[in-house]
Amino acid sequence: MSAWIPVVEVLIWPLLIGAICIWLRAEISRMFRALASRVEQGDAIEAGASGLKLGAAQPKLPESGEHAEALTSAAGFDESIPHSIYLVHESQRDRKLDKRGRAYFRLRIWLDADDSELLKGVGSVTYQLHRTFENPTRKVVAPESAFALETAAWGEFLAYATVEMKDGKTPLKIERYLNF
Repeated sequence: MSAWIPVVEVLIWPLLIGAICIWLRAEISRMFRALASRVEQGDAIEAGASGLKLGAAQPKLPESGEHAEALTSAAGFDESIPHSIYLVHESQRDRKLDKRGRAYFRLRIWLDADDSELLKGVGSVTYQLHRTFENPTRKVVAPESAFALETAAWGEFLAYATVEMKDGKTPLKIERYLNF
């Protein structure tokens, strides 16, 4: 009888855990589906004190310049590079904006130029943000702010802008990778 005790001790925990897993299989399956869904949406999942972290994915960027193709499909863009007018940005972490485990930032994007006189000729700027934004296409007609767009964002992405000139000259197409 004493020879069976080590065998029973070694087998009892795996059998008990296996029985619990079988009994709770529907709940366990639902939990793993929910975790997978959150990771696919870009949410970070952290487990335990070990610091295991899954997810924190960035939004998927367009395939093969999807936004760029949309911007250049209309004829009449100045394709020359570099432009004397360009985009700049700044960001600031704002924990009050956080949603669904995502760290949000206040984001400001605006025009700058090698020669400030060039900005006087700009009539408007149409920004094309990542497709995950609500209203990803936004037009700004405020020269006093250097055509600044202020919004909130949680992931890095490539932003595009169409700069329309007051004199009707060929619009500029510019882009900037927004990292924060």
